[in-house]
Amino acid sequence: MNLKDNNVQNIKLRPLSIDDFSYVLKWSKDDEFCLANEWELNRNEQELYKW
Repeated sequence: MNLKDNNVQNIKLRPLSIDDFSYVLKWSKDDEFCLANEWELNRNEQELYKW
């Protein structure tokens, strides 16, 4: 089977870094995201930064 014919795309996962903090903060304010990922709701920004 030719993979090009199936529009297969590769993704690469990497660990979070401090440069991702703005995204983590945004995710932490999304209740649906938090519930789906078993994150605590309404976390403190400083606590998230330390995490």
